[in-house]
Amino acid sequence: MAAVIYIRVSTDEQAESGLGLEAQEHACRAWAAREGVAVASVHRADGEKSGTPPAKRPVLCAALAALTPGDTLLVARRDRLVRSVEHSLAIGKVIAAREATITSAAGEASEDDGPQGWLIRLILDAFNEYTRLMISVMTAAALQAKKRRGEWTGGRLPPWAVVVEGRVEYPAEVRCIVHGTRSGTTRECAAALALAGFRSARGFPVHPSSVQALRRAMGGKSEEI
Repeated sequence: MAAVIYIRVSTDEQAESGLGLEAQEHACRAWAAREGVAVASVHRADGEKSGTPPAKRPVLCAALAALTPGDTLLVARRDRLVRSVEHSLAIGKVIAAREATITSAAGEASEDDGPQGWLIRLILDAFNEYTRLMISVMTAAALQAKKRRGEWTGGRLPPWAVVVEGRVEYPAEVRCIVHGTRSGTTRECAAALALAGFRSARGFPVHPSSVQALRRAMGGKSEEI
């Protein structure tokens, strides 16, 4: 038996998991050394998300293709491989067809092929999927809360907007044009901003839809164009 190591991290999971690529590979190689299993190859997925269908994860596909009969796909933790029950079942079918197995270096899932082992893995995958969904919900809620407070949530800002202690600050003239009574519609407001020399982050005239976003960010009402 040889081990095909698959390690994965995505931007939104790295901080939460506490397991970067280097730490995952170390854990897998340590397991292989303890068990006397040779490492056939290492597949590093920097950016592959656990919720993406397996067929659209090229590094995972390469790792699965590297498996030969008797090999094991070795991961640091099962959630580094997958966080979806549906995708887990699909990956399991591919691995079974290649007469290989899946092994977690953390030892959190039984490799028993009987009903008990199957149930343990299914429960673990369901919990991992639940965790992924909850993280998504909490992240969305946190971003909405930051937007309501007028805080910066990332993305490219126009050159006339600055971030001060986490909040986006706008020049007084921009606030006057966006909120003021002299510009009623978003189209008129965008024209006024262009006339005053304010451009978008890419250097183009401010679009009416951007005025709507500015009004929301500044706590004002968005009027129809």
